Amino acid sequence: MSSSIPSDGSDQVVKIDLSAYRHTGTGYRPTGNDYTFPGPEDFLKSLSKHFNKQLASDPVLKAEFGHHYHVKFTALPTGYTVVKHKRPDKTQDTEIHGNFSGIGSFVSAPQFLKHAIAIMRLDLVDSLELRPEFLKQPDRLECECVLCTRSTAEASWIKKKEDQEAKRGQQESGV
Repeated sequence: MSSSIPSDGSDQVVKIDLSAYRHTGTGYRPTGNDYTFPGPEDFLKSLSKHFNKQLASDPVLKAEFGHHYHVKFTALPTGYTVVKHKRPDKTQDTEIHGNFSGIGSFVSAPQFLKHAIAIMRLDLVDSLELRPEFLKQPDRLECECVLCTRSTAEASWIKKKEDQEAKRGQQESGV
């Protein structure tokens, strides 16, 4: 194990509990020999590995987060089907079958990871919350994080942080 990976108890380990996510519809549940269903722990390890690999390999994300964060997914969405999907080129891809909706629609783990990165950028990791959206689309979820509930949230948050930093800089230079 690399020494750059912090221990579970470290403040640098961002734990995202996906069990708060509920799937309210039937979803696509493939059957047959082309699909295998890994256990939840294997899938969570794979998801965490994929996420951390993405953080480490993307130059922009690496510059932003560096080794400050190591993400560990701790539970699966309730009622979601996790599959290893066999691609036409015979490679396999792990997928979550189910839908997220909000300002954006997330239909796969990689799409959701991009959303989680956006939340991490704004230091909003603990505000991930999804609830069923029964009236509009019973097989979807509505994300209740600030990025999805307010279209101007990201710009507002960044402006607020910039204002705080400018004020802090003025206080330091004026005192």
